[in-house]
Amino acid sequence: MADGLVAAQIGCGYFAKDQHGPNLVRNENVSRIKWACDLSDENAAGFARRFGAEKTARDFREAVADPEVDIILVATSHEIHLPIIELAAENGKHIFCEKPMAVDEKEARKIIRAVRTGKVKLCVDYMRRMAPASIALKREWLAHKQRPSHHPWRVMCGETGETHRGNRHGLPDAHPGRELELPDGASGHSHRRRPDNR
Repeated sequence: MADGLVAAQIGCGYFAKDQHGPNLVRNENVSRIKWACDLSDENAAGFARRFGAEKTARDFREAVADPEVDIILVATSHEIHLPIIELAAENGKHIFCEKPMAVDEKEARKIIRAVRTGKVKLCVDYMRRMAPASIALKREWLAHKQRPSHHPWRVMCGETGETHRGNRHGLPDAHPGRELELPDGASGHSHRRRPDNR
């Protein structure tokens, strides 16, 4: 990386065009998009045209073997993440991968081993943890942890109106029809689903 990162996009479908391409172009740390790789020549050519990628290929191995490439972005179908990441790590490329990283635990462990062995960075795109709603939820949860409070509930089930109370696991109690005992000053809320599901 002399004047900025050289990137390769692997998988040039809708998400790559909608998210990765615009983010690469806006990122001041990325100087060039050298490769656009996709099994569809049309997808690769469309991505290259729109975002200025210099080369296209059907085979991702061309991009991964390129000594100029610093980072690859993976937006392929899930089952091919492992071979792409393993080869990229072997070639010293940093990796940004769409979720899920792997299709099972065995694959996940292989990916972790590959990036550790290759001493490269791997980022899996769990961007929702940075969304304002997620940040607010985390803030509320941390505050609740400091001063937890119990919120009992009661559900009236079906047309019979049987009452089930929640236990500490949030599961219905085994004794229908028993009213929930609420602490002083607390109020319970009943919810009955209408027969027409409205």
